[in-house]
Amino acid sequence: MAENSNRGILYLFDRPAEPVYVPKGEGKVAFDIPVDYL
Repeated sequence: MAENSNRGILYLFDRPAEPVYVPKGEGKVAFDIPVDYL
């Protein structure tokens, strides 16, 4: 599971100009961002 978590960070570099909360990659990975950070 930790290996998948480590790879998940790479999705932040997929279309970096888009907001973090937009689904990224072929698997449409979405990040759960706390409201305080938005």
